[in-house]
Amino acid sequence: MADPIDELPTPPSRNDAPATFISRANAFIAALVNFVTQVNIVARAFNFNSTNSTSATSLTIGIGAQSLTVDASKSYLPGQTIKIARTSDGTKWMLGDVISYNSGTGALAVTVSKIQGSGTFTDWTITLSATDSINDGDKGDITVSGSGSTWTLNSDAIPDASASVKGIVELATSAELITGTDTSRVPSVDVLRQGLIARGTVQATTSGTSKDFTGIPSWVKRIIVQMDSISTNGSSNLIVQIGDSGGIEVTGYSSTAVIVTAGPVVATFTTGFGLTGQVAGASVLSGNLILTLMDAATNTWTASLGGNAANAAHSGGGVKSLSSTLDRIRLTTVNGTDTFDAGSVNIQYE
Repeated sequence: MADPIDELPTPPSRNDAPATFISRANAFIAALVNFVTQVNIVARAFNFNSTNSTSATSLTIGIGAQSLTVDASKSYLPGQTIKIARTSDGTKWMLGDVISYNSGTGALAVTVSKIQGSGTFTDWTITLSATDSINDGDKGDITVSGSGSTWTLNSDAIPDASASVKGIVELATSAELITGTDTSRVPSVDVLRQGLIARGTVQATTSGTSKDFTGIPSWVKRIIVQMDSISTNGSSNLIVQIGDSGGIEVTGYSSTAVIVTAGPVVATFTTGFGLTGQVAGASVLSGNLILTLMDAATNTWTASLGGNAANAAHSGGGVKSLSSTLDRIRLTTVNGTDTFDAGSVNIQYE
């Protein structure tokens, strides 16, 4: 915008005394020199035609620096946003900021930030334009690039877990909510609902001597071991063992399992959480073992059993402290050699 116009001094009047008239006249006439200059500047700045021009310079539509020759004696100023549109086809244009303009030669330098269309042409109309709302470069925490109607959010604009973000909330996926490895993202209501309880992958217990679930997140506070019609080819009691990064721990359990038939049969376990008080040759076990973190400082877990095998109820419980944070579970037998021959097992955790 042009500088403000200075106020003129008091003009002379016929009623002034001779000395006053001369003094005022001299000051008024002297001020008119600067006044005329300032008024002309303002007139040019507000003259719409002074920022409209044409050019026959051969230009290829593109982002970046462009130089062309336009009409002389215009009022283009550095920082103004202008539009360079093809005169015969207004759908092809370039938008950018004036870098420099020589009013004597008409040489105009522009940095183009947005385009539409493509091609090389020699008929251009140049006009002032509103500042583009999206441009290449850094916009706070977002970097965008592109042209025309297609713009891309650069991948480095997506914050990682340690980034500080202003005005942006990134939504977490259900997988990120379950693993809990990224604490900077916010779950939507739907994702939160889906991620309340995480499920493992069902494993068939039709072969092998043990079934492991690994990679359990460190934030887990409760785990349910779900068993469906599990049986083995032997008579060794079924147990669940827990472990940490050092592996499955096979000692230090204090566990009891009871089978209620005509009279209760009780079995105690020190190598795992017992699942059966007694195993008959053809019996199959179904039910849940619920593991709950009692003390995070000592990694102490308690167990509660409820199940059915051979038309008899099985119940029990126990406690075990790990050396570190729990990250794995194993289903096996006390002797570790009996082979699974039926059923399936899975876990849920939260």
